[in-house]
Amino acid sequence: SAAGLSARRVLVATEFSLALVLLIGSVLLIRSFVRLQEVNPGFNSDHLLTAEITLPYALYRDDKALIAFWDEFLRRTNSLPGVKSVSLTISLPPDQLALTNPFTAEGQSYDKSRPLQLAEEMAISPGYFSTLGVPILAGRDFNDADRSTALDPIVISRTLADKYFPGRDPIGRHLQTGDPRPEAPTETIIGVVGDVKYSGLDARPAPQAYKIYASGWAGFCRRMFVVVRTEAEPGTVAGGLRTELASLDHNLPLANLMSMRERMGDSVGEQRFRTLLLGSFAGFALVLACLGLYAVMSFSVGQRTREIGIRIALGGRPREILALVIRQALVLSAIGMVVGLISALVLTRALSPLWLAVIVV
Repeated sequence: SAAGLSARRVLVATEFSLALVLLIGSVLLIRSFVRLQEVNPGFNSDHLLTAEITLPYALYRDDKALIAFWDEFLRRTNSLPGVKSVSLTISLPPDQLALTNPFTAEGQSYDKSRPLQLAEEMAISPGYFSTLGVPILAGRDFNDADRSTALDPIVISRTLADKYFPGRDPIGRHLQTGDPRPEAPTETIIGVVGDVKYSGLDARPAPQAYKIYASGWAGFCRRMFVVVRTEAEPGTVAGGLRTELASLDHNLPLANLMSMRERMGDSVGEQRFRTLLLGSFAGFALVLACLGLYAVMSFSVGQRTREIGIRIALGGRPREILALVIRQALVLSAIGMVVGLISALVLTRALSPLWLAVIVV
């Protein structure tokens, strides 16, 4: 019937509009995913091997025992064949942030009504920046002497320096970390380094502060990430790392041993899955819409067989008959596309966080 045919045409137009919405959404996700992989993580991920070590409290009760273990581990592993340098950190890029801490910059008042300023704070070993490939923009890196100095040194990121010391040289100025208290001790800024992604590749740059692992910080350093810069492929030094760790404490596992490239890939696994899933749905919906259009037009032609026969008997040319059928198909497709474009525009505005508006830095 005419009513049934009209309903089928409405369904086909709806299928086309939904398929177009999914298709546009998948294109946007693919674009965002490509941009995400182009984001500068703030370090050189080539030839980096990473792992985790956790020291049990039962065997390593105090700061002295913790620091002694890490110092000896670094001394041994730095001399392994194929190793350029080894460092330790409590947080690891691109998405293993362990700690945030309030801070107050030199010259700021202690206003209790002001929301807390939070920095991503890391305890690291000397040489961490060169091992990871983080550029030092001003000042210097930590050294072993910084553990006992009265300066209580700290290294900050470019974002923290630009925002809280605008137009000033931050080297030699002071920062107070922890809950804002006028009587709290301050740290002396000895260096400024580039921003590093610790909260995911899609995270905006955040203030960051680095402290050397030592007394006072050792309690936070029970679980540490090992970062190894290698001369050849990262996997070639894995056996040596395990051997040295076992010689220090055979009960400690070298957990999550993988290259930094593998970690970078794992960090975007959710976005990759979401992109593939929506792209698959979009392709499936488009196929269904095309099949529906074919079925409706085939049914329509079958219902109009007598009419088509009369048109041909009256001199109608096959080309004109074909153009009539194609015109009807194009009208249905065009209606579906217009509705789909309008719907996609509305939905992409409403769901903009899903498109991962990544700023490539």
